[in-house]
Amino acid sequence: MDRKYDQVGTAFTCRSFAEYVRMFALAEPFDPRGEVLDAAAGASSFTAAAARRGFRAVAVDPRYRLPQEELFREARTEIDVSTAKLEGLQDLFDFSYYGSLDHHRAGREASLKRFMDDFAADGRDGSGRYVAGELPHDRPASPV
Repeated sequence: MDRKYDQVGTAFTCRSFAEYVRMFALAEPFDPRGEVLDAAAGASSFTAAAARRGFRAVAVDPRYRLPQEELFREARTEIDVSTAKLEGLQDLFDFSYYGSLDHHRAGREASLKRFMDDFAADGRDGSGRYVAGELPHDRPASPV
């Protein structure tokens, strides 16, 4: 039997700033004069943490079109689903960064909490840090 992590559709992940730093091998110290675009950001707290560090950070995701409570519910469900999948496959994954599956889940829940607080505070008028869109489909028209 082939055991694998099956993913149908796009996951609505809840990754932290620290996970992004490690995942993308970002070099510290960071220069807060920069601008950051997190495309397909999901419910990750990267944008909230980057903004607190002084960056002009913007997250783009098509799911930001959903009503806020539905968006948050979908993210909580994703944590439940992904944790259940990982639980059955723990022997196939290296949890040395997280320490354990329980710590992995706790980190995702903490990241989701930071995202929800920042998303709710930011508003949904399209001028803030969270923009509903799909790249490259929802990009502004070229001024040609």
